[in-house]
Formats: sequence, C-alpha cells, structure tokens
Amino acid sequence: MNRHTLLLHVKKNLLPARVLDTLLGEDLTVVTEPGHLQQYPSQVRVLEVDNAQDAVAVRSAATVASARRPLDAVVCPFELAAPAAGFLRTSLGLPGIGFETATLFCDKHLMRRRTLEAGVPAPSNLLAWSVDQVRDAGERLGWPVVIKPAIGGGTIGVAVLHGPDEVDRAPGVVDGGLASPVVVESHVPVTAEYHCDGVVWDGAVVFAAVSRYLRPLLDCPPEWNGSWVLPDDDPTAVTLREWHARTVQALGLRAGVTHMEFLEGPHGLLAGEIACRPSGGAVPAAVERQFGVDLWRAFLDTAFQRPPSVRPRRRPKIVVNYHLPVAPGRITALSSASTLAQQPEVVAVDMQRAVGDVVPDVYNSSYASGTVLLEIDDPARIEPVLRGLQGRYVFEVESVSPRSGARVPVPQPVGSTS
Repeated sequence: MNRHTLLLHVKKNLLPARVLDTLLGEDLTVVTEPGHLQQYPSQVRVLEVDNAQDAVAVRSAATVASARRPLDAVVCPFELAAPAAGFLRTSLGLPGIGFETATLFCDKHLMRRRTLEAGVPAPSNLLAWSVDQVRDAGERLGWPVVIKPAIGGGTIGVAVLHGPDEVDRAPGVVDGGLASPVVVESHVPVTAEYHCDGVVWDGAVVFAAVSRYLRPLLDCPPEWNGSWVLPDDDPTAVTLREWHARTVQALGLRAGVTHMEFLEGPHGLLAGEIACRPSGGAVPAAVERQFGVDLWRAFLDTAFQRPPSVRPRRRPKIVVNYHLPVAPGRITALSSASTLAQQPEVVAVDMQRAVGDVVPDVYNSSYASGTVLLEIDDPARIEPVLRGLQGRYVFEVESVSPRSGARVPVPQPVGSTS
C-alpha cells in the first residue's frame, strides 16, 4: 500500500509537473490555502486552511486527514510553510525535518546566530518587533542597514534603509507598525553573490555545487538574472562548500536538499541565508545539466527517508541558467522558444509566460517569462553570449487594470529564495 502523504502547499506556488506526478503516486492529501493555484486530480483530497504558516490550523487539518488513515510522511518544499510542516512531523512523530531544524532554516535571525557560532562569517544582525526597534537597530549597527522579514524569501520585503527617516516607508511597515518581525542587518556593499546547492544524507553533505550569480540579487538589473556553475577547484567554491557543510551541521539537518547564499564585499566573503529545499528558478535544471544530479528527486528521496541517488559527472562546459526579464503589465509580444534556441550556446528553453498574461507589480527574484540554459566554454564569454541572447529577446507589455480579467501568472515560483 502506498504511503499516506500530506503535502503542505502554499497557495501562490506551483510544483514542477514531474514532482507533482511523483506525489500523485502516493496516497496523497493536500493541505493548502483558499485560492490555491495548483490544480489536483479529483482523487486527491484537498483540505483548506486560512494560512499554511499557521501550525495549529495545519495540525487540525492533519487530524482530519489521519482520521481516514494515519499519515506516513509530510512533504513541504515551500519555505514559508516549512516550520509548520516541521511542527507537524514533530507532533505526530513522523520522520523528516522536525520543528526545531525547520525553524532554524527559516528564521533568519536564529539561522544567523547558529551560523556565527559555527565559525562561519556573516553580517551582524538584530531582530526587531517594532518600528522603534528598527530605528534602534540602525543606530546600533550603523546606517545603512538591510531590513527583511524574519521568515520570507525571494527578496520580497527586502530593502536597504539609509537612515531613520526611511523606516516608516520600509516594506512590512503598515499603519506605523510592523506586520511581522524583521531582521535588521549591517549593509554589505556586495560586489559578487554566490549560491551553494547541496544534498544531505545521514548528517553529511553528499553533493554540493557552487554557482555565481550574474549580478547580486538585491540590486540585480532584470536583464542579468541568473547564475553559472563555478569549477569544482575554484578557490571560492572550495571555501563556500566548506562553509555550507559547517552550516548544515550547525543547524542540525540530517537529510534534505539545501540552497545557501553567500555575499562578497570589500572585506571578503560572508554567509547569507540557507534553505532546506531546492532552489527556485532554473537552478535545479542547471545543476542537473552540469552534474547529472536531480535536486528535486533528491528532495523527494530524502523526504521519504530514502538514500538519494547522487553520482555527479560534470560536463566540460560551464552551464549558465538565465531568467528572461519581465516588467509589470499585460504581455503583448514575446519571443518564442525556437527563436531563442537559435543562439548556438543555448541547450534548453522553458517559456513560462504567454502573450496575454499579466505580470504583477510585485514579484520575486525567480520571476521570469521563461528560463534558458546555455553551455559556454569560457567564463569570459558568458556576458558576450548573454548579450547576444538579449538581442534576440522580444518582450513588450501594456499597462493594465488589475480588474481586466486577464490571466495572471503565478507571482512566486516554487522554492524562491532570499
């Protein structure tokens, strides 16, 4: 008999089709929010809660699901609901990432504290529960500072504040107060940003790949969103893989898939945040193309307590993942996949938007009209090749009222990270 699996699903995310197909092979119950955008076959039981981050509400839904048949596993590839999923596993005695570890991977203040205790350098930060505490943190750390939700992702709600007069206009400030606690951290003038994507089994990192973003994420021009995989023996890659392993151990992860960010500034490398789920955007596709390692398969394997199949074999050329830029409005013209594939270095194109779609005013760092994978033989050629691709790319929008009735695409692709 198949496992009775509960999928905790945040409504604004969509699972990759092959991941959902795998889960449909289980005895699947979905707990999600009203207005969810993922569509499920009629045989899937869907229970709605007002907020997938509400651990008590999720626990009540799990009680309903268990009355039919006790749960065997909880799957949650979405950062915002990971602590609620951890609470569910802990309270029901189920295997997988428990409440404490899930919280450490999602709460940026607690995460940073453990990272520093492990000897991994990171920006100083303070937790603020009120607007006055944000101002106080800015004075203590020294302006400018970065403000971000304590639990969040995709650079949504992240901003640089240059002085106390900007606090009242900061993201997350509503009617003079904070909608939720925020982390205030020292601002680092970022010259480069990296990510490390790993697979953990039995407490050890069994695979880790380090990539460099085309531009730092926070101030990334829309036409330069993406990353490329560093050579395994690159000194930066060697250092960041070590820091990633120390962070995984410090946060107590026994099995799972990770995505960790790193910053480089005037004083060297610093750790950013780490998540215990696959990266968003085209990163998993790029890792699979470069190494033959399927991060989504590893995520499901570890979620079901199966040893992940990790046998990396690196391709000789550099794999680049590139997000085709968008702007708010209704799309009136958009390049086809076949047009973009005429670029010689392009090996895959995944168009995710269509003419008539509406791009929302607010979207995260993984949002794009589509993604492109390229193979390039020399890092010095990455930008010239991408400029050639940009020359082929056509994207036009017109302004639109939100009441127009046009199809609005999903604003938060699965697994987006800060």
